[in-house]
Amino acid sequence: MLTRGDITTLTKTRERVQELERKIEHGTRDFTQGRLAEACQACDAAILQVLILARVHDLGVTDADMRLTTRIDAA
Repeated sequence: MLTRGDITTLTKTRERVQELERKIEHGTRDFTQGRLAEACQACDAAILQVLILARVHDLGVTDADMRLTTRIDAA
C-alpha cells in the first residue's frame, strides 16, 4: 500500500519532470525532441502508470493525484 507521503513524493516528482520539459519546450534552443525531453516524457508516463495502477487497486490514490500539473513557468 502506498502511503500519503509516497503519493505526494510521486506527484511532486511528476510536477518537476513536467516543469523541466516545459523549460525545454520554451527555451531558446530546440531540444524538444532530444534525449532529455524523451527522458522527461518517459518518467512522467511511468509515474502516471504507477498512480493509475495504485488507483485501480484502491491503494489511496485520488483522481486529483493523477491530474497533469497546470503550473506555468514565470521564466
